[in-house]
Amino acid sequence: MKISKYQNRILAIVIFFVFFFGLITVIYSDSYQNTLEEQRKKLYGSWNIASYHTSDDEIQILEKNATIDKVGKVEVLGDILDREGENIGAIGSADNSFFSLGNIKTLSGHMPRNANEIAIEASYLTRLGYSYELGQNIHLNILFYDKEGNEQIGVYQFVLTGVIKNYSSYWKTQNNELPSFFITKRKSIGTNKNGTITKHIFISLKEKYKEEADALQVLCQRGEFVKNDYVYGEYSGGKLFILERNMLQFFILGIGCITIFLLLYIDLKNQTENLLIMRILGATKAQIFQIYIKKKKEVMLFPGIAGIFFGVALPSVLVTIINKYGNYQLYLRLSWINILGLIVLFTLVILFVFFISIIRLLKLPLRGKLQHQTEYKIVKRRRKLNKKNLFKILNIFQRKEKILSVMLVTVLSAFMLLTVYQTWEAYRSYRFSCINYPDDYTFGRLMGHIGSENTMTEEQLSLIKGLYGVGKVGSVAISSNIKLMFSGKIDDIYLKKVKEGMRDDFTQKQQLDNYTYGPLVGVSDNLTGSYLKQVESSSKKKLKNNEVILYVPDYIKTEKGMLQVDLDLDSSTQKNGENIQERMIKEGDTVTINTKKGKKILNIVGVIHCFKDEMPASLNPMVTYGVLCNESTYRSICGKFSPCYVTVGVQKETIPYQTDIELSKVNTSLYFENNRVEREEQLNNLILKVIMTFVLTVIGLLFLLLIRLGIGLSIEKQKIRRYQTLYQLGMEKIVIWKYFLKNNFTESFFGVLLGNIALVFYRYVTERKNLIEFADYSIRKSLSFYMEICKRCVAFTHWEFLILVVIILILLNFFIAAACDYQKVYGKIK
Repeated sequence: MKISKYQNRILAIVIFFVFFFGLITVIYSDSYQNTLEEQRKKLYGSWNIASYHTSDDEIQILEKNATIDKVGKVEVLGDILDREGENIGAIGSADNSFFSLGNIKTLSGHMPRNANEIAIEASYLTRLGYSYELGQNIHLNILFYDKEGNEQIGVYQFVLTGVIKNYSSYWKTQNNELPSFFITKRKSIGTNKNGTITKHIFISLKEKYKEEADALQVLCQRGEFVKNDYVYGEYSGGKLFILERNMLQFFILGIGCITIFLLLYIDLKNQTENLLIMRILGATKAQIFQIYIKKKKEVMLFPGIAGIFFGVALPSVLVTIINKYGNYQLYLRLSWINILGLIVLFTLVILFVFFISIIRLLKLPLRGKLQHQTEYKIVKRRRKLNKKNLFKILNIFQRKEKILSVMLVTVLSAFMLLTVYQTWEAYRSYRFSCINYPDDYTFGRLMGHIGSENTMTEEQLSLIKGLYGVGKVGSVAISSNIKLMFSGKIDDIYLKKVKEGMRDDFTQKQQLDNYTYGPLVGVSDNLTGSYLKQVESSSKKKLKNNEVILYVPDYIKTEKGMLQVDLDLDSSTQKNGENIQERMIKEGDTVTINTKKGKKILNIVGVIHCFKDEMPASLNPMVTYGVLCNESTYRSICGKFSPCYVTVGVQKETIPYQTDIELSKVNTSLYFENNRVEREEQLNNLILKVIMTFVLTVIGLLFLLLIRLGIGLSIEKQKIRRYQTLYQLGMEKIVIWKYFLKNNFTESFFGVLLGNIALVFYRYVTERKNLIEFADYSIRKSLSFYMEICKRCVAFTHWEFLILVVIILILLNFFIAAACDYQKVYGKIK
């Protein structure tokens, strides 16, 4: 039997790439998840639960529990005092398991080994005025308690043996103190050997028990139980991540199976005459079957083995190169269970497709003339032959190839749309954080806090401004509602509807009377420029004393009677809701406020109805009739400036993690948030998504090219003769090529549209998950629940980007197919 070498080469290449790209996808997805996990563990520690201020008895109980994998213990022996006598950190000792669970490393040197040695967090060395030079003497004032609970202060000298990378500011401690100064034994602090010692225990659970960490809380009766939520991102989104990974594997396998089936189908169709001759000469079906399988086994076996080898080896080499020469750290994970499972699955499915493809060998007749073995259907309806319906007649003989081509484009489009859209979402999330939360650190939250009880004192604000690495500090204070008297007219309808829709912002008395009430919003001078930019036709850069900006937001009244501002709106709300606007108050009017010293007249230099896109959402006070003024004006009216929201930036050429430490130690009633670290995590996630999308897109395009070359085999022999005949009868090649172009565009268009099904399914799963987490639905299987999911899918899908990607995919598929067809028409038709 004569087998086409060209077809065999294509089949061998496809088998190689199926295993190669399949394994790369699995290893890369596992490594992507592993990299995110290791980044979190490196920053927040790899422990799952902790018991702060625990006892020896409780430690023994926890150590004997069958669910526990590793236990790290730490003892806090005392507090370090600076030259002014202020407490700056704790000193203690810990075992090796604690350093291992916490991923605590030294930037230089080693952990203490002898009684007079010490290792210190880098930021604390700088704070005490010491350099990072190892071997220098460190003098510390240590405050500790004796066994009667009396304070004692001693001066101790240690030799610096290690500089530790900062860790304590990132860990979840619930305001419990962790050591930043490590020594070997408690006897290193002389009189404290009989004193009070605080003990903490950190626990890593066995893999199968990690999701049940909360159940161990009953064992922590003495200590304070804390669950390390920071590392549980790997479990909270695990099911969705596994779903995405399985979809990628399915697409790889689907593309490969379609390719193999197509190549074998075409090969058998081209071999029909040879096979029939063998049957006529006396060969049995079993003999033909064995001969064909033997030939194909040689073609498929070695490329499959090579694909497995390079699919495992190449990711290892690439990760090693990136880690050695790049600035980004990747963590390779070779999960042999996943790898072997994929190899077995791919092998079984490919064998199944192989036997399904060659089953037609058993249908060859025992006898008969060759011309009677054709499978072409006879067109019953007679048509007048012309150029237009001539191609329609030829299409009848290529329906299977057209269906396979559309299936190919569908699978590839679904695969690429899913990965590209997920990368776009990661970019949007990172960009949203950069625009709306641009500051490195924040204290408190601003939106809607009228007369908030949680504020920061001016002393605490001054302390923050003087810390290491702190750059620009902005602050906003919001008073309770006060009566506002405007010199011009106001919109009474707007006032009435606002009081009805925003009842929680007004007292009962304020709701009933006809006066206007609003809070005074004091803004530090370095932030007033941001608000002035939101005022149309304003050239001012700063607010002077007694100058104010009035914030009267445009509202949309929803069907449920709620008022929403521009930040909360979706397209359906904007279309169906009632617009509520205030346009009577103008720039140049004045507003009068009664103070203890008398009436205060303020000049309105601008009115804000809607914040523009470039305005950070974190600076939107979200308070109706908010009177924005500078810090001096606010203090003259309210008596003091106590901010409820503070933004902090980091100076350039400073050590950021040292600033993390300094700010985390400031005790205020405001919630402290490290936006810098969150942005870094989002950026790392985005980089990984971009790399993965690039790799998988290249995979898809290579497969597309290979399969198009396989489809090109379908016009060989008898099929090429049709178009050869048309050319010889006088039809120009450009006309034949235009016919191919039309078919290619139709196949690309419908294939890409069908590929959007995978994206629709992904969006449905995502929005359903979000709706269950953030909304309260008593009946989750009700019609309104599914309708709400559909509305969210429509409202929150980035249609402009999606349409652009769809157009690009259609054109890519079209041009690749057109290039292959150009070679067919101008290379084979002569």
